[in-house]
Amino acid sequence: MIRRPPRSTLFPYTTLFRSVEVNGNLLGRLLAKRGSLKATTLRPRTLQYKAELVKRFSEKIVPLFANGVLKPVVDCEFPLGRIADAHRHMEGNRNTGKIVLVVRSEAEAQ
Repeated sequence: MIRRPPRSTLFPYTTLFRSVEVNGNLLGRLLAKRGSLKATTLRPRTLQYKAELVKRFSEKIVPLFANGVLKPVVDCEFPLGRIADAHRHMEGNRNTGKIVLVVRSEAEAQ
């Protein structure tokens, strides 16, 4: 007997992930190209696994950022004193990259 996929997977632009609905053009374009989206959580993993993952990331990926091969996507910067504005910017889902809080010592600020 062939099982039919859940109703949520029959619609190409909406997919359910553990009761969280994901919509949008980006997901639609990904699925139209027969792409896949995979996710995982580290919570159930052992400390040994997590430590090895951090070690490998530090050895293989961090140097790519240091060399400029990889660059983070920064949406905007806020001084630490405007942290509430930064949070509102994030809550409004207006960012398309990381929101950076700039922390300066008193000597640098002068």
